[in-house]
Amino acid sequence: MNTKNLAFRTLVATVPVLLTACSGPDLSYEISGPGAGPGLVPNWQTLTDGPITAWGINTGDGRLVLNDVAYTSQDAIVTVNGRPALPAELRPGQVVLLRGQIDSGGLTGSADRIDRDARLLGPVETLDASNERLVVMGQAVQAGAGTVFAAGIDPSSYAGLPIGSNVEVSGYARADGTVLATRIEPAAPTAPLRLVGDVHDLDLSSFRFSVGSLTVDYSQALVIDLPGGAPGIGMPIRATGNLAGGRFVVETLAAAPALPVTTGRRLQVAGVVTRFVSSTDFDVNDVAVTTAVTTWFNHGVRNDLALDVELVIDGHAASNGRITAERVTFGR
Repeated sequence: MNTKNLAFRTLVATVPVLLTACSGPDLSYEISGPGAGPGLVPNWQTLTDGPITAWGINTGDGRLVLNDVAYTSQDAIVTVNGRPALPAELRPGQVVLLRGQIDSGGLTGSADRIDRDARLLGPVETLDASNERLVVMGQAVQAGAGTVFAAGIDPSSYAGLPIGSNVEVSGYARADGTVLATRIEPAAPTAPLRLVGDVHDLDLSSFRFSVGSLTVDYSQALVIDLPGGAPGIGMPIRATGNLAGGRFVVETLAAAPALPVTTGRRLQVAGVVTRFVSSTDFDVNDVAVTTAVTTWFNHGVRNDLALDVELVIDGHAASNGRITAERVTFGR
């Protein structure tokens, strides 16, 4: 068996303690906080098999792999943008919400339900290919090294996106509302336009609000399915409709898909830090997270936590609605 050294560092220990692990990628872990020390049992050792809810990027090609866990999905209920779908329709780079079971060992599982919702579907308005940025329906979109450009985009980069063409964007919103794209794919010119984002500049008297720089008019909405029956400032929404006169005219308006937080359930969330107060008080994709003395940090340390940092959180839901993170992995 090959071995790799794992650097085990604490804020109160002055001499690093070296651990040994089976062969695999080099990993750097940190446990820090009052009482931290070599005898401390890391929380990730309590992550066992059982029910799980996972939100993240599908990295599988021909199978569903979410947060490094390969899931069987042939018996799962699947929706794509709110319509019934088949597991075969899921593609690499798409952001999905999964409910299911994870096996002992944490590398495989089975999906009971999978929901995939695009962040945006609409026309490209502006394009800055050199900086990998574009604007889709008033929403700033940023690509990166991990962005998947689907078949039909030629060349396979921002340069292959004509102004005015419809695209579907999967990804996460940063703290400033910029969408960090995980997948971009062409969409049909007749495809219903789709928008997911947070409500700003709300004017209830005129039935309008803004998402990014786009004005949204819901005065003619056929369906409104929101808590309280109306939008509120900061509320995450999902809308379908059309562009008319520089406005997004809504046909259906509903609450955006959200991570269900059930006390005690294991949760995995991949995304970006959207609010940061401290290492024990921050949000990932607007989901509240806290860490503990025993939280393990992979590919980074506690002090690397900051706004817009990409993370994968693995932990359990607490009774206060937060995720208590047993393990934090930096990067996708």
